[in-house]
Amino acid sequence: MRRTELTLAVDDAQARLDSLGEAHFVHGRFKCPKGQQHYDQLRDAIAGQLDGLQGELAELTRAIDITVCGTAR
Repeated sequence: MRRTELTLAVDDAQARLDSLGEAHFVHGRFKCPKGQQHYDQLRDAIAGQLDGLQGELAELTRAIDITVCGTAR
């Protein structure tokens, strides 16, 4: 169950990061004087969340692989 939650959270964070990039680069948003700084802060925050989630998912996957391989013997 946790793996499903993490996978959904990773997908959501990636979608938010993609949407933010599209808003910035395609639609030209964040053009106010502090726009680039605001965009960078948002991007860094979402990227940090994504990195953490991906790390947690990778760790969980390794733990599952070890458990499955350990009981198969």
